[in-house]
Amino acid sequence: MRTREISPDQWPSFFSDFTRLHTDEHVNVETVRGGGGVRPRLCDRPLLGIVPACPARGGGPWIEVVVRGPTGIPATHAIAHASRVRVAEEHDDAVALQVDSEDGSVTVIRFEPPRENMPRGYTIA
Repeated sequence: MRTREISPDQWPSFFSDFTRLHTDEHVNVETVRGGGGVRPRLCDRPLLGIVPACPARGGGPWIEVVVRGPTGIPATHAIAHASRVRVAEEHDDAVALQVDSEDGSVTVIRFEPPRENMPRGYTIA
């Protein structure tokens, strides 16, 4: 597995291509804050897109992760003050993204097999 960093000037094109390649793949989104442990944000949801955004109030770069919610309505997780994006790849296919924020928090977007396709009795930790 290899990891590479995506420079901020490449975020728009990277996330556009990334969304095109990974739409409808199931993801888990988790945030880790110093000493606070892992907090699940979006669990086992089909990806609709990841887009960089600059808020109107000048709060620094944001990244929006958009998934299909349980009722079909999009659900979003915003990553405020994004400062670094890294992608972990295996055989040239993304398996996870890591987005660091200026406040020290880290958001991880992991690709998962859809739970509805798992054999009976199989669980994902």
